[in-house]
Amino acid sequence: MLPASLSRIVRLNISNTKIKPIPLPVVETKTSPIKSNLNFKFPFELPPSVLSNHKYYYNIPKTVPVSAREDELPALPTDIKGIDSSAYRFLNRKKNTKTVPTLVSGKYFQLKFYPDDHLLCIARKSNIAYTFTNSSGGFVFNNAQLSEQFKSYNGKYKRHLFFNKVLSPLNSAVKRVLFRRIVKRGLFNSLHKYVQPENVESEISKVRGVYQFRLFVIPKNEQEKQEVQSAIDNAIEKILSGKLKLETPQVSPREKEEFRKSLRLYKSPGEKNVRGYSPKFPFLRK
Repeated sequence: MLPASLSRIVRLNISNTKIKPIPLPVVETKTSPIKSNLNFKFPFELPPSVLSNHKYYYNIPKTVPVSAREDELPALPTDIKGIDSSAYRFLNRKKNTKTVPTLVSGKYFQLKFYPDDHLLCIARKSNIAYTFTNSSGGFVFNNAQLSEQFKSYNGKYKRHLFFNKVLSPLNSAVKRVLFRRIVKRGLFNSLHKYVQPENVESEISKVRGVYQFRLFVIPKNEQEKQEVQSAIDNAIEKILSGKLKLETPQVSPREKEEFRKSLRLYKSPGEKNVRGYSPKFPFLRK
């Protein structure tokens, strides 16, 4: 311990000493004011609001995408788009589809056609649209005959885990995507093969609508892919021949209104104000 006299001297020196504050460095944070070259006299002159920019976007001339042009064929396979997800509920009602003609029913798929004046067509995202279903689940080993034998087998290996596996390629998302690409390319090729350029205005009205494919067997090689192409060719020829009887089912005004309301018009709020916007459903009749 310090002697009493020395302790008193130390206390006096500390009390008489002035502590100088150490200057700290200035650090910019997220809340620091942002310097701007704009000279706004607040509160009399405010910067333009982001929401007010809709006037600018509305004045921009909007070009109609190829997929939404009624008098043109799709320029690329990707111009053939799908339908809104809410439309599948409409498709699942048999009374809405029973009068729709079947164009093709073969080994690989079944194809139905919904003409331009069908109620389903207001939910299409392109002039010529398509949709898929694999409700049948496809065939085990991608083969109808083997699938029947597999189901009828009742031997000693029936309880083996192998028999509980999903063995249809259509239960694989990758395989379904590959099949859809083949069919979309086939539909694109057939349209450009049979709709003559000089008669495109008169003939395109016949092929406008929604093509519904029900998938069965995935083509494995080039020969089978060509068989798929030939089947789609036959379907387009049937439509253009005019011999196909297309009946539009009678739908009550209430059902029409419910169907329209079920459509999801926008993916995100305010997308109409975005430059280059085009309607999600260009054929939605109000």
